This record gives sequence, C-alpha cells and structure tokens, in this order.
Amino acid sequence: EAPEKRVAAMEPTAAPSTSWTAPPVQFPNGQPTFTAQPAATPAPIETASVDKSATPTPSACKDEFAATLSSSAIVFARDSASIEKQSRSVLDKLAGIAKRCNRFHLAIQGHTDSNGSKSHNLTLSQRRAEAVRSALINRGIRIDHISARGFGAAQPLEQGTSDAALAKNRRIEITVSE
Repeated sequence: EAPEKRVAAMEPTAAPSTSWTAPPVQFPNGQPTFTAQPAATPAPIETASVDKSATPTPSACKDEFAATLSSSAIVFARDSASIEKQSRSVLDKLAGIAKRCNRFHLAIQGHTDSNGSKSHNLTLSQRRAEAVRSALINRGIRIDHISARGFGAAQPLEQGTSDAALAKNRRIEITVSE
C-alpha cells in the first residue's frame, strides 16, 4: 500500500506541544533545481513631480482670487449685506480657490462707494466682508483661516462720483498671507 501523500499543510506533531511542524514538501517532477541568474536591475524609483497648482504661493492665490472677483463680482442687495443669489457660483469658485490655498490666511476686505456717511459705509463694508466670510465658512473653509474687515470708502479704486466710479469702488477683495 502506497504511503499517504501530503501536500503543504500544517499539522501538529505527534508529541503534545504548542509548536507546529510543516510536513515535507513533495514536488511533482522530483526535487527542484535552481540555476544561478544574474540579479535583476531594479527599476528606477519614481518620484512624484511637484505640482505647483497643488501647493500654490500666497501671490498665486491672491492673483487667482483677484481674477475671479474681477470677472464676476459678488452682488449685494442695495445698502445691505445680503448676498444676492446670482453670486452663489462666484462664492463656490472662491471656496474652491480657498481650499487649494488652505495653508494660508485669507482676509476678506469690504469696500463701499462714497455715498453715505463715513460711519455707515464703514459698518456696511464690515457687514459685507463678514457675509462673504460666513458664506465661505459654510462652503467648508476653516474658520481660523479667514477673517473679515471693512474699509468703508477709505480705499477707492477710482475717484469721482460717476455711476461707473461708484460701482468700481463697491467691491470685495481677498488678500492672502502666510
């Protein structure tokens, strides 16, 4: 009678013990033969390329915010800090930029035109900056990475009282710092 064939299985030894012994391995074509082969040359280690867009500079972030805000402004209700619904897509874009620039601190700056009293414009610009800050926080921007400040009409972009000049001075800007 042929002895029982065992194939790679773990069985306990006959003696009571906590150790295990592997049975002998049987190869179908007899014992394996090994031939010396030259060592394979290892493949070069791939390093990740640095994606500049993944780690932007403060200057690049500020430029991206400025470009977005110059192409599509945040619109507020007249003499109010209430952001109009048409500004949602702009806020979504700004939040996307802010998420890419999450290593930096963002300062939302509110500006008004020169119509009205200095104190009213300062308060209105602060409330508008806070409204944008809140909108970005609601879109996932960390509260400790974003601040808001109103400047009233103290930093006009354009002098004059024409409708165009007044409209240009009513704005939100975002500065970026480390």
